[in-house]
Amino acid sequence: MTLKINVSAESPTVAKTAQAIDYAAFQGRAHIINASFVFPCPNPTACHQTLKDAIKNAGDREILVVAGAGNNDRNVDLPGQGLPPVSFTLPNIIGVAGAARVLGTCGEPDPNTEALTQFPCEVKTSDSNWGGVSVDVVAPGNDVCTNTTTLAGSWQPCCSGNYSLDCFGGTSSAAPMVVGVAALAKARHPDIPFQLLKAQLLDVNNLDLLPGFVGHPTVTNGRVNAFKLISDDDMTAPTAIADLRTANRTLTSICGC
Repeated sequence: MTLKINVSAESPTVAKTAQAIDYAAFQGRAHIINASFVFPCPNPTACHQTLKDAIKNAGDREILVVAGAGNNDRNVDLPGQGLPPVSFTLPNIIGVAGAARVLGTCGEPDPNTEALTQFPCEVKTSDSNWGGVSVDVVAPGNDVCTNTTTLAGSWQPCCSGNYSLDCFGGTSSAAPMVVGVAALAKARHPDIPFQLLKAQLLDVNNLDLLPGFVGHPTVTNGRVNAFKLISDDDMTAPTAIADLRTANRTLTSICGC
């Protein structure tokens, strides 16, 4: 479900956000909540208690909350730099940083041959926050493309003249990626408790480790990988794809009819 927490041009308030989480937990019966927002707070242990209580209550109902780390290019674990909800020390929160793929390759010496092992390089996006305690995992946070409409407040059908594919970035695009991966695992195992779901999401065997994050640590320094997380359960080979053509399409305006 989608819950609107802002009114008109106003910014979302802590109280409204807490109410939305309560609604999702108690009325919507959510299993996973996407929290792509932060609220400035010098000391996360001493402010925004209403929001913290709402997330804790969600955890009591076996709900996982996936929180974006924010886009300030800072370590949210440092004193005075915390940004709730990602900085809350609650067991049902997963903090997410954003990654970007860069040209060239990263590499590290092979311990046996000392040769440089090459692989595509993914690094922290220029503005993503990080933290070796509060931020757990990484997801794509750059050039994420999605359907949009040019008419405010109205979703238009494809080829109406107001339909496009726009690309953006930030941890608000990274966090939903983790929500999607978590939802796949939850769909496979509906009764899995949030603690085990979180542990599986953060298991290094289910992640792609990113040496490019050296200097900007997260708990795992790994990017989520849906295939690794659920592949053991799916033994059915995919059907053949007949057509991968992308002729007459661009990244800024696409009509896929």
